[in-house]
Amino acid sequence: MITRIFGVATIFLAALVVHQYRTIEALKRTVDATAARSAADVRDHMIEEVAARSQDVQGAMAWLNDFYQSQDGLQRAHGICEANGRPDYVALSAWVFDVYLRHRLQGDSDEQSRQAVEALIKQSGEWRGKHPS
Repeated sequence: MITRIFGVATIFLAALVVHQYRTIEALKRTVDATAARSAADVRDHMIEEVAARSQDVQGAMAWLNDFYQSQDGLQRAHGICEANGRPDYVALSAWVFDVYLRHRLQGDSDEQSRQAVEALIKQSGEWRGKHPS
């Protein structure tokens, strides 16, 4: 009789283990699928956010050009362009996309984002060379 009880209990526990294993595997697949959908949703959201900031980015580039030319800025006669007339792509990338756009996407206002760019430019060796104090 006890052997029969142990046998039934063993079969029951084995069935429970198999059921739990299948449940855990199904949950893992669900988590993986949800993570993939979430990553795609975040990517799509970021694409929309960046596209919505097109006017801001254009305005920031114009402002950056003016700041590069200004007496308070880098005092470059050609603004954000190099002497050969080509845009300074490194500066545009660094200041507009790495600093300005990052601040805008984090919720800072246009003015706050420009101030962040200006503050970092004023820490550069080029700016300090033109504004010795």
